[in-house]
Amino acid sequence: MQRILAIGGGGFSMGEVNSPIDEYIVSMTGKTRPRICLLATPGGDFAPLIERFHRTFEALGCETSHLSFFGPVGPKGIPDHDFATRILEQDVIFVGGGNPRASTAVWREWGLDEVLCEAWDAGVILAGMSAGAMCWFENGMQVPLGGHNGLVRGLGLLPGGCAVHYHNAHNLERRDSLLAGTAIQTIPFAMAIDDYAAVLYMGTEVDVVLSWKEDATAYRVQHRNGIAHETKLIAKSIATQTLESPRVEVQIDPTILSQYVGKFEMSVSHIMTISLEDDVLFTQLPGQSKFPLFAENERAFFLKVVDAQIAFDIDPDGRLSLAHHQNGRVIQGKKLEDV
Repeated sequence: MQRILAIGGGGFSMGEVNSPIDEYIVSMTGKTRPRICLLATPGGDFAPLIERFHRTFEALGCETSHLSFFGPVGPKGIPDHDFATRILEQDVIFVGGGNPRASTAVWREWGLDEVLCEAWDAGVILAGMSAGAMCWFENGMQVPLGGHNGLVRGLGLLPGGCAVHYHNAHNLERRDSLLAGTAIQTIPFAMAIDDYAAVLYMGTEVDVVLSWKEDATAYRVQHRNGIAHETKLIAKSIATQTLESPRVEVQIDPTILSQYVGKFEMSVSHIMTISLEDDVLFTQLPGQSKFPLFAENERAFFLKVVDAQIAFDIDPDGRLSLAHHQNGRVIQGKKLEDV
């Protein structure tokens, strides 16, 4: 049974706690202790993401591992000389978000692309979010779609193209760009998947669309006579009451808050400053005002001025990083002294 779960956005890698889609992945195996392996190649094997993966799926009763081409192997890592055998032993392979073009190039260089195809034929469940969804199709579709960087050659297990983070109330130009781009491309059809939605394929056919947020779903976008036609697909809700509940602020010991103070490199020229004033954390980007952060727990915070969240991570060696979630995007940053 060949199964691929393509997730538009959400789950553990976007900071969701007890996400229905993570639980759904485990339930697909039908096993009490399934084996699940993370490929974090699209994100450059970002250590905090790998740690979050292990925490999330170990808590769901899984035996976890990861395959890293950039970072150290670590105690739960699969050695690169033995990955073919170990990949085929898994029940689930999960691919994280990031750069789909770079990751598929790395996989082809190492021969992992052929191993993943063999795993799919052998019944290993293939899953992934954002870049990890696009990689299974003939083409991934990035924004802006026009030009060399718009189309990404995927592994070709699923036909057509794939677009992710599709309908996003905070980033409406994403959908407009994809529709306009699809109309001038040679891709006959594409699957466009919202945040908090996923498409399960049996073989190369859509089996079910899943959703865990109101109005989130997937769309079939077809190119006919120079026009992109969008067809909304009916989704099955897997939402839980916990996810639908409003965010609740809790009080955190200022001593814990103080360890998050510092400057975080989100990109070469993009620095986020976290400060502590009167026992309140603030976040600030260059040229912008400071905004207070409200705690959901000791590591997860949210803003009220915009729909955005910041999650802090501390690795086993004490290095601090954060993940900034907004508009369906996740930007990772390391504390400058730790880079």
